[in-house]
Amino acid sequence: MRRRLCFLLVIAALLTTGLLITAAQDGGTYTVRLGDVLDLIAAAYDVDTTCLAAANDLANPNKLRAGQVLTIDLSCPRYTGPAFVTNPRDSGTTTTASVRDSGQGGGGVVAGPNDQTYTVKRNDTLDTIAQAFNVSIISLKLVNALENPNKLMAGDTLIIPGDAPPYGAYPALSNPIVAAGATGDLELGQGGGGAALGPGDEAYVVQPRDVLDRIGARYDRQVDCIVQGNNLADPHRLYAGQVIIIPGNCPPYDGLDFVPSRAGG
Repeated sequence: MRRRLCFLLVIAALLTTGLLITAAQDGGTYTVRLGDVLDLIAAAYDVDTTCLAAANDLANPNKLRAGQVLTIDLSCPRYTGPAFVTNPRDSGTTTTASVRDSGQGGGGVVAGPNDQTYTVKRNDTLDTIAQAFNVSIISLKLVNALENPNKLMAGDTLIIPGDAPPYGAYPALSNPIVAAGATGDLELGQGGGGAALGPGDEAYVVQPRDVLDRIGARYDRQVDCIVQGNNLADPHRLYAGQVIIIPGNCPPYDGLDFVPSRAGG
């Protein structure tokens, strides 16, 4: 009796393994980690965020819990949001590779057609590598899924993203607080992020030490109009990496800062 029970358990385990392998071949799954946001997961797999939420019946896509398993539906359209797509899908091809599956130091990360690779040497730091290639440190961290960017091992292979912003600049991030290294389920609670661009609108990625008044002067757009266009509850709280929309139909800037576009006039 006991031998028969063990046999049945083995058969059940094999059937379960087969189902899991089939699921992985159909698109794979992703286990949510602390601090994850759906938009960055969608960007990592190059799938549309709304479609990913629908595929997983997420009542509130802004609330994920650590340990939650998401199905990655590769029949979804490609990602079109503001976050950096580290592993673009080729048209008509499917892939389950994700930057966040690779762990520390590259591992399974796949370089894009315009990317380079770099082998870490002794005494290298992410900062010195970013300076040498003139690429954003945050981009290097995200592309290579570096959980601890201060721990690089000689011999590790890093992806140098070809379309990253230059050193010192921030890429577009869905949740810049978490992407910059903070822990916990943090939400911005404001900001354009995934807002759609209308005719004449522009998207702007907030950089360190930016203030809304200076951004308004740079684009010659009234600050109050930018605030309303992005539903900013607190215009004084901007985060590096946050994406805001510069509405094309805003009145000219009416503050006290210098407006570069009017310099010649």
